[in-house]
Amino acid sequence: MVILRKTTLRARPARIRTALRRLLRERRGAVAAVVAIGATSVVGMASFAIDAGGWYLTRRSAQNAADYAALSAVRVFADTDDSTTAIAAGQMISTRNGYQNAVAQTTVTIAPELVGGGRRVRATISQVQPLILAGAVLNVPKVVTVTAVAEALEPPGGGACGLTLSGPMSFGGTGSFSGNNCAMASNATPNSFQFGSGQSQGGSSFTATAWSLVGSGDSTSFIPAQVDGQVSLTGPQPAFFQQPVVNPYATLDAYTPEFDSGLANMASGGCISFAETPSGNPDVLNAPSGSTPYCGTSLTGNGRSIVLTPGTYFIRGDLSTNPGTTLRCSGCNNTGTGVTIVVLGRIQGTTWNPGALDLRGLVQLNAQSTNSVNANLAGVLFYVPGGDDVTITANATTVLGGGIVAPESELTLIGNATASGVPISNCTVLIAGSMNVSGTSALSVDGCGNYGTLLPQVTLVSLIE
Repeated sequence: MVILRKTTLRARPARIRTALRRLLRERRGAVAAVVAIGATSVVGMASFAIDAGGWYLTRRSAQNAADYAALSAVRVFADTDDSTTAIAAGQMISTRNGYQNAVAQTTVTIAPELVGGGRRVRATISQVQPLILAGAVLNVPKVVTVTAVAEALEPPGGGACGLTLSGPMSFGGTGSFSGNNCAMASNATPNSFQFGSGQSQGGSSFTATAWSLVGSGDSTSFIPAQVDGQVSLTGPQPAFFQQPVVNPYATLDAYTPEFDSGLANMASGGCISFAETPSGNPDVLNAPSGSTPYCGTSLTGNGRSIVLTPGTYFIRGDLSTNPGTTLRCSGCNNTGTGVTIVVLGRIQGTTWNPGALDLRGLVQLNAQSTNSVNANLAGVLFYVPGGDDVTITANATTVLGGGIVAPESELTLIGNATASGVPISNCTVLIAGSMNVSGTSALSVDGCGNYGTLLPQVTLVSLIE
């Protein structure tokens, strides 16, 4: 007979518990297993991080290439209005920056489009990235895709109503200036525009409004003036450090007594006086110049007038009109029948002294759309070669339709119009060496097509995405 002791059954669970405790205390095999599993994850993450760093650098490089491609393409699109040429320009720039379409698994798309009144180009670059180490955790190729959208905008009026070729454009004094549908442009460096106190016009109560500003330099006073409400833009923010704006009347640069023998003869020879009309008398008409210019004139006397007829007038010396006098045209209209006045100055001995223009009386004139004397003068109301001063004091009834071209002069526009925002004409384009603007006046270029007046062309290009 076998006798079982109760203690045998009671002791067995205790031995099992002891064995389990020993197993749990044993770390050697567990550590190896954990290290093996963890190492796989760490290597995978490190591999992914290395490849991801390369993808990040590629994305930055591709984004730069897309930005440049979009900006270049939209500039060409704005200049040529040809989408095919714009696409070719964008592809060329992308290739130069290392991303060529259909090469090295790269896709480059350049898409021009017309949006509202502007032109846009969307540049998209996609490139398949190699899985160098990340292939251990990824089995789908990584594709880097970037997009840039650039826009080209032009002023609603078609160009700039003011351009300085060498010196700054200054706004100051009191009153307000308005050029809502046109840009103001300056090729001056380093400071293209000056606003308010401390500038040539001084003061801090002047306000200026324009579509935008385009400068070859910048403007250290723009931001303070904008913050103070002294300057406002109806279009995009200013474009500084731009290429110089082309003078549309650069063909006249050599049309001076210094280089043109015909003008030299006029500036050094005889002249005839303008016929003046006394106050209250019938108009005494003046005919356009022939080979003999008119003598320099300072029109004085309350109510006296000089009445012109359509054509081209050359002035030997200076031309000025004083308060209370009138300079106007009989037979001119706003559809292209008008006058052109060339202020030659004088040649004394071998020295040419450029002429000055000072308009302070009532002036009501407009340019002729074609010019039989010199075709390059079409659309020009006043042409002042050389560097003497040009001063225009406008009033509520002043009409100056056409271009006032004084490429080396300091032009001062002093407005005192009674109605703020009322343009001097439906086409007034000021082109000068430098410019000072004060008082209350407004410029518009809406009607320049009627006079054949050329506008300085301005296109603002910027990235919008």
